[in-house]
Amino acid sequence: MKYIFYGLALVGGMGLAVQVACNVELRSRMNHPMQAAFASFAVGALATFLYIALGRFPVPAAERLATVPPAAWIGGVLGAFYVWVTIVAAPRNGAAVTLAIAVAGQMLAALVLDQFGAIGLPRHPATTLRLAGVALVICGAALNAVSASI
Repeated sequence: MKYIFYGLALVGGMGLAVQVACNVELRSRMNHPMQAAFASFAVGALATFLYIALGRFPVPAAERLATVPPAAWIGGVLGAFYVWVTIVAAPRNGAAVTLAIAVAGQMLAALVLDQFGAIGLPRHPATTLRLAGVALVICGAALNAVSASI
């Protein structure tokens, strides 16, 4: 069963690469990278709204929303920052280098979040094998960056 989720993660990652290209194209048609980021989020928000509306998911009660910790609301800001960074960096670095470095950063942060079970995640200790895996991802990002500058 967990292999289904591995597959979903792989396809989601592939979608991120396509998203970078789409957002760079948006930016080429707009005046500023933040306008392209806003357009991308507006379309995403509309798609999410339609999914919720068509699925007839109930609106969460205000009492339930009041229990959400402040850190949980930062995800949208971080998503906007990530989209903006890729819009700015991908035309200069290429999509592969930009995403390789972004994935290395994601892995470093994820390792710390898992180690401490931060922001509601279950705790997954940073074992030697997990550290080695992150080190390999960082090496892969470095190889991508170096090969792009040759």
